[in-house]
Amino acid sequence: MRLYQPKDRQAIREICVATANAGNPIDHYFSDRELIADLVTSYYTDYEPGALWVAEHDGIVVGYLTGSLDQQKYDAIVSRIGLKAGLKSICRGILFHRSSWRFLLTILKTAMAGGFNKKILFDQYPTHLHLNIDRDFRGKNIGAKLMECFVSQVRQKDLHGIYAIVRSDNVGGCQFFEKSGFVRLSQHPAFFLSANKIFKGATIVLGRKISTACP
Repeated sequence: MRLYQPKDRQAIREICVATANAGNPIDHYFSDRELIADLVTSYYTDYEPGALWVAEHDGIVVGYLTGSLDQQKYDAIVSRIGLKAGLKSICRGILFHRSSWRFLLTILKTAMAGGFNKKILFDQYPTHLHLNIDRDFRGKNIGAKLMECFVSQVRQKDLHGIYAIVRSDNVGGCQFFEKSGFVRLSQHPAFFLSANKIFKGATIVLGRKISTACP
């Protein structure tokens, strides 16, 4: 396990789009892989790489943990990334794809259901993370080792909590976080795509308290 290097950027983006659909590829429901990679990874690779950990096997990146130790910085920047990524996607012709309109419909339905109104207690959980592992390397304790690296970093910074957001249908992801000491804080309605169908699910906010560094 090691910290991110600029050479890892493309590998991280590829793992992202291969796992962003509750651990599965996004291609089954959305055509613009670049947009998803921009939205999910660009902040961490471009603005806070010091909290991004990667796992290698024979010199190839097989998993990563994107983390943020500065929620205010994240909030200030991520919306600009989203706007820029969206405009680039429109230039690539995203609006001419039927899958794009279905994807936008899931976002609208989630917003109308209140699914984006997540009241996370940032004073208790001031850091967050995302974790993705290549399908061929799951079940090999890679996620736990990446988690150890980030938790150690959070502790050294005297921060005292981490939160993560997982889809309810990502059963393996929920189980992993709970085994890693996270507890469920809240659940929020959300709509997702499966093949050509929209279905209602939820996103789950999980949190873990971290003991501060010893003096």
